[in-house]
Amino acid sequence: MAELLSDTDQGLIRLRDIVQGLRNFSHDGNTERTQYNLNEGIDSTLTVLQSELKNNIKVRCQLATLPTTKCNPGELNQVFLNLIMNACHALSETRDAQIDIATDTEDDNIVIRIKDNGSGIPETVLKSIFDPFFTTKPVGQGTGMGLSIVYGIIQDHQGSINVTSTEGQGTCFEIRLPVVVTQ
Repeated sequence: MAELLSDTDQGLIRLRDIVQGLRNFSHDGNTERTQYNLNEGIDSTLTVLQSELKNNIKVRCQLATLPTTKCNPGELNQVFLNLIMNACHALSETRDAQIDIATDTEDDNIVIRIKDNGSGIPETVLKSIFDPFFTTKPVGQGTGMGLSIVYGIIQDHQGSINVTSTEGQGTCFEIRLPVVVTQ
């Protein structure tokens, strides 16, 4: 009986964390910009993706202490979701699959790096990855809008996104967002 209660308690704690992660992730559809700590967005995105990452992919986070910045948390959480899901897809056939997520500040910018050790992106494809409807996935498995949406959200936040990739070794997306403080 004690073991059953313990398992039930653990299940309820996981359920609570998932529901809280979904709430944090979605920000209830709010389109307004508010002061937000981007590390919270990364954490809630990882909670939402927990079942996707659980058994196959090791995630290492090195999240520095960040200032809050005025942004749309729901949109930036969508950026994190799209980039981490793309990394998962790139890792589908990788032994010792790993995603490294790091945050830092440089000058007046917040820097977020999402790096995988997956298949990498061919140089001929790299120049088109942010184009709407561009996809390398088979028909019916991707719309080609994920990275285009990411690019638009980052631009809308006055930031930049860069990608470096080596075939067979992995890809790193680096996002730079200005620190914006509410007056």
